[in-house]
Amino acid sequence: MSGNPRIFLTGRPHIEDEVKKGFIKIVEIPVSPTPGDIGRYLEMRPNRDTDPHAMGYEFRADIIRVILENISEV
Repeated sequence: MSGNPRIFLTGRPHIEDEVKKGFIKIVEIPVSPTPGDIGRYLEMRPNRDTDPHAMGYEFRADIIRVILENISEV
């Protein structure tokens, strides 16, 4: 391989050993979302649904509430 290629890869912690097998040198940058980050994602995500009327507002709010109540340390 010529030059100095760089690859940016994200993944869950359980694949770390597999990634290390494939590369000579890696730099790890831990990312820890906050409950606020997760909440903003959950509020934004249904807006990308192909049928925005498939889920009522109360049901959507209940899903977000339950997920945020049950978040363990990520």
